[in-house]
Amino acid sequence: MNATETISDKARTPHVLHATTEGDAQFYLEKLAEGIVRCQEFAIPLLESVQQYSDVVSRLHRDRFVILRNYFPADQIQIIRVQVEKLVRTREGLAPIRAHGQETPQDVHEGTYQYFSNLFRQEIENPLEDLVSSVGIQDPLVALEDTSKLVFDSGILGMGTAFYGAMPMVTFLKIRYAFRNAFPPADTQFFHVDGGSYRIFKALMYLNDVEEGGGAFCYVRGSHRLKWEGWDQKARYEDAEIQNIYGAKAVVRCYARAGDVIVANTPGIHRGEKPVNKNRGILIVNYCLHPEYGFEHPAIRIRKCNRETLSPFGQLAAEHLVEVV
Repeated sequence: MNATETISDKARTPHVLHATTEGDAQFYLEKLAEGIVRCQEFAIPLLESVQQYSDVVSRLHRDRFVILRNYFPADQIQIIRVQVEKLVRTREGLAPIRAHGQETPQDVHEGTYQYFSNLFRQEIENPLEDLVSSVGIQDPLVALEDTSKLVFDSGILGMGTAFYGAMPMVTFLKIRYAFRNAFPPADTQFFHVDGGSYRIFKALMYLNDVEEGGGAFCYVRGSHRLKWEGWDQKARYEDAEIQNIYGAKAVVRCYARAGDVIVANTPGIHRGEKPVNKNRGILIVNYCLHPEYGFEHPAIRIRKCNRETLSPFGQLAAEHLVEVV
């Protein structure tokens, strides 16, 4: 089969609101009010979370990202990393593989993506890292059940609750494995903004140590409050475009080790760098007060038996997930 054979899939039209509009802010405040009532109904200890995580939230409001060092045991992350690398090596349980080289900038902006056909994943003569820029895991909570311990960690849920002043829900989840190959940067390796809500509490967990050249999460300081007219006319931006506006020093790279957690508020401009020294695995989770709008994403699925083992607060955070047997 020709490896360039692709299938086109166009996402739904983005929501009419955008994450910086006055209407979006009003929608967010309405959901915040509903979330506060929800916390009261389920006796969620809001005040305790606000007090316990006040320092993290203060730093998050100030800097828009915080690195929590040694948050999880490194061996807990290693178990997941080994499982992910096995799935990548065997090509089992992978999400549809994007053919980034076949997508135009207009395609990306409109949410029209190109995917390699299923037969492409069955051709094992060449390693995936020789063929594509990155791959994702299909249904991480189902394929890798240990990830639920990270996603529904009581401390991270507590930070999210303190950040919003109400209990959030899991609205986006993915595990990506990026290759250090000759392919150019693609998709979220370019600078962009998450437009699914007025505020987004995002947790990023590297599955391996990430140092210089390792594919670090980058954040542009000040970009959450200072944007230029027409900035939202493109979905992705090159390095030079961002540096010309904010300066090179505004771009902060978050180097961290497996077991560290980066939490961020991502309506600011950010990206994950293309790794050049070694492959990089990452778990990314969004926690919001409402289902995110914008481009359609696959439903997040979780096994019924695993959901039942979550704490009461974890089950509330998972209430919009799709149960499977």
